[in-house]
Amino acid sequence: MKNIGLIKSIINIDKQKKHELIQTIDNISFAATVGFMSGAIYGIEYYFGSLTTGVIGLFIGGLAGYTFDRVLPLK
Repeated sequence: MKNIGLIKSIINIDKQKKHELIQTIDNISFAATVGFMSGAIYGIEYYFGSLTTGVIGLFIGGLAGYTFDRVLPLK
């Protein structure tokens, strides 16, 4: 009987880690989207254009989302 409880606890841990991974991906993609949209909107003012600024914002937003997700966990 102890083995069944151990297996159930291992499965629950895997489900919890999977949920945390999906939440992390959601946070990073949200920050990257905000970065892209901000870069695309305000990139008109720069020489290299809104698309390039949007892509730069995408990478910076994704990096910021990843950093905030790792540094500031919401537990």
